[in-house]
Amino acid sequence: MLFNLITLNLASIIAIIFNNNSKLLKLLRIKKLNNNLVGLIFTTLIFLFSLNLWIFFNRLTYKFQYLSNLNYFKYFNLDLILGIDGISLFFILLTTFIIPICIISSWSIINRFEYILSLLFLELFLLLSFSTLDFFFFFFFFFFF
Repeated sequence: MLFNLITLNLASIIAIIFNNNSKLLKLLRIKKLNNNLVGLIFTTLIFLFSLNLWIFFNRLTYKFQYLSNLNYFKYFNLDLILGIDGISLFFILLTTFIIPICIISSWSIINRFEYILSLLFLELFLLLSFSTLDFFFFFFFFFFF
């Protein structure tokens, strides 16, 4: 479930980039949508999907839940291990709740591709920093992004 939440966030970034590419939209004969609207739709879906983490969270255990072990970096012996506990669950919920509010509050002020893209990248790296269990990747996501 947690990995799917991060994948949905990556899909939203790809959708914003795809929406801004006018040559590709002309080729596929698709009308360009408002970047704020696309960002709001995806961040609302991400928030609704993150509510499932809270609904199905087992409050009776002290162990990490929704564990995912991704072994992408075998050569360096680095594993991207994702999981959440009780504190990071609420940080994830707060992050996914605040980002749609940021888009709504800046609706009439800013309609820029870069602004929405930076908010989506911010959400992605916050979710990754709150859910990673490996110290190297926590350092990477927290300090470099």
